[in-house]
Amino acid sequence: MDNERIWIQIAAAVLMGIFFLLHHLASGTLQTGIYFFIPVALISWTGGLLWGIAFSLLATVMLIAVDFHHGVPISAYISLYLDTLGYLVMFLTVAFLSSRLSEARRLLQRISREDFLTGAMNRLGFYEVLNMEIRRQNRFGHPYTLAIISCDNFKQINDTLGHNEGDSLLIAVAKTLERNTRSTDFYARLGSDEFALLFPLILRNEATIILEKLKRKLEETMREHRWDVTFSIGAVAFDKSPTSVGHALDLVDSVVHEAKQSGKNGIRLASYPEMETQNGKTSAP
Repeated sequence: MDNERIWIQIAAAVLMGIFFLLHHLASGTLQTGIYFFIPVALISWTGGLLWGIAFSLLATVMLIAVDFHHGVPISAYISLYLDTLGYLVMFLTVAFLSSRLSEARRLLQRISREDFLTGAMNRLGFYEVLNMEIRRQNRFGHPYTLAIISCDNFKQINDTLGHNEGDSLLIAVAKTLERNTRSTDFYARLGSDEFALLFPLILRNEATIILEKLKRKLEETMREHRWDVTFSIGAVAFDKSPTSVGHALDLVDSVVHEAKQSGKNGIRLASYPEMETQNGKTSAP
């Protein structure tokens, strides 16, 4: 996304130069000034209002410079200034509207991918990053580990202490995950009391150490608040990508289910594609 923004900004700067040359070749006729709206809108969309204002002022200076270069009668000064001022007002209006629309779009994208309660990534956002990781592995062969954390006995917290206390617990879990994961890792609330984690470039042995540490930190948080909650964690280290995001999450879900069935409050870790081979299944091509 950042690379795309940079290329658009470069394109806006190049267009400014092209339209300046076009205005010069057109002998300074102000009608060509309308083309400057394009780079002003582009730079405002990607760079924000300040960049839009800067390009608006630059476009206005270019218009005046070309007109004076070709010679303007003194009697036409007032008309020239009024016309140029009109362009400046319109440039600034375009810059303002374009930057505000861009901000609204980014805000909508963030809201649509963020869990409203915990501030963590939501299921939609996590599906997107996991899909990117699967594609990256298919292309470069990079391993990754996918984990799901389930809060044991969470329903009892809601039933005995109330939903507000349950919400506070979920927020505390999300903050603990944020504090104890790398900037390159991803965590999300999938729904109810389940959280997902994606660890790029992490193999099975490393994942075991990371998950054990996370579990200890989560347990410390529970003790601090006197919440009688433990954690069942299931994870799969992927040396090969599954067929889809849904397939990957289903595999991890099955491991979480095993952790719960074996008494909860534990960590189960498997490897793919070995786990399907052990279960007598054939990996999809």
